[in-house]
Amino acid sequence: SIMFNDTNDTNQRGIIRYLHTDDAMAFHTSGGEALRITSGRTIYTTNATAAGSLGVGTDSPGVASGMSRYLTLSAAAADNAVGFELHGNRSGNDEPVARISFINRTSECARITVDSDASGTESASNMLFATGGSTERMRITSAGRVGVGTADPSFNMTVAGTGNPRLEVECLDNNTAGLYLNTKSGGAIVAQSTIRTDNDGRLQIFAGRTSESLRFQLDEAGNVDITGITTASQFDATSDVALKENIEVIDEPINKLSELKGVTFDWKAGGHSVGVIAQDVEKVLPTAVGGSE
Repeated sequence: SIMFNDTNDTNQRGIIRYLHTDDAMAFHTSGGEALRITSGRTIYTTNATAAGSLGVGTDSPGVASGMSRYLTLSAAAADNAVGFELHGNRSGNDEPVARISFINRTSECARITVDSDASGTESASNMLFATGGSTERMRITSAGRVGVGTADPSFNMTVAGTGNPRLEVECLDNNTAGLYLNTKSGGAIVAQSTIRTDNDGRLQIFAGRTSESLRFQLDEAGNVDITGITTASQFDATSDVALKENIEVIDEPINKLSELKGVTFDWKAGGHSVGVIAQDVEKVLPTAVGGSE
């Protein structure tokens, strides 16, 4: 051993010693072992107190509070950066290159792994996130695709699972929640749309180019409002007598039909059409018209 003590102090405050039984080197400070290098070249601190932290570039590791021990890498000089590097050496495909494991007591509870890509290219790798031990929950592929519940996302982001998997967007202040989509050309938006639900329980779709307008709305009662021309190969309206009650015959239906005016017109939003005016129909058959002006 090599022992260190202050002048006129018979207590050894610092010791470097070789442990023959363990074939290891031990380093003592303040009269107790603080660091050990094992025969397998593992380096670890042996201080059981919060002071057993490791600082590189700093003598005050653990700036943020909340943990018992810290590993801190600090760029002491101004305008410098710091990095944490894990260097693997894999030549195979789909093999772990580097991993950070999170251990609670004696069990692994989560991990982040980088594995080699199936292409075999060194720089092509996937990043895997696991919880509940080693169960993969999410990955980012070498192509930049994100998969939640799947190891093979087909699109930029794929969410997969059993039992009605869902993607939730939650509003916390009694407002709207939705999904915004846009297409850009040269950095400028050329088309955009929003699918959202409002605080009145309505599903709404907005669409446009430089700005959006409400085009579709479905309320909680099942009523649908569409702005624009609706095109379909077939429209079916339920008219089964089994679904109706309080059936009454319309008085003088021919006379009422003759009061309706057929017109041709142009939609302000674009397009030419033939039909009737809702306000005119409302005067003759009020219950046949819904909505507001």
